[in-house]
Amino acid sequence: MDRLKRHHLALLVVAGLLAVVLGFWAGKVNHDEPALEHGTDMRSAPRALPDFRLVDARGQAFTPERLKGHWNLLFFGYTHCPDVCPTTLATLRQTMQAYRKLGGDPADWQVVFVSVDPQRDSPEQLGRYTRYFDPAFVGVTGAPDELRKLALGVGVVYGRVENPKDPDNYLVDHSASIIAIDPEGREVAVFSPPHAPQALARDMLILAGSGDRQ
Repeated sequence: MDRLKRHHLALLVVAGLLAVVLGFWAGKVNHDEPALEHGTDMRSAPRALPDFRLVDARGQAFTPERLKGHWNLLFFGYTHCPDVCPTTLATLRQTMQAYRKLGGDPADWQVVFVSVDPQRDSPEQLGRYTRYFDPAFVGVTGAPDELRKLALGVGVVYGRVENPKDPDNYLVDHSASIIAIDPEGREVAVFSPPHAPQALARDMLILAGSGDRQ
């Protein structure tokens, strides 16, 4: 199991390095927009999302169309996550509060928690989990192939780590980045951990403001 876990962690490191390189290149090209404080800026080279079909906590289809017309923050994890997921969702709740205090309208943004553990995370379970942090947060999951398609499309990697002593109590290694999606449904920024609510909220204001000027 240790070798498998090391392999998954190596994949996470590689994905993070690729995101940094891509963001650095995009930042060098983009001279007209205010610089992001915390995020890897991809506005000069936004990434189109693949076609995917997931399901939300109400059992409704969640497709790329549900990401259009407003800004989005995507975070991938699972409800049995012992630390990173609850910490990040609590941070996102604080971020939305900070965004409001800075003069932003939280309705401009949709926070989406994507579960990469569909075997244990039913839509109902996701609904209870996300409502605990914020009733406005959206929980989605779906078939493994559809989840993998979206995750790879935004540079997120994850992998199940088996527990031979307790097969039902496995872990899922996953990227801890938060992905920003613009109202056209394109990836425009990556926020790598550690996440600071105030810095993230200020970057959200920059992103929403740049979208208004387009």
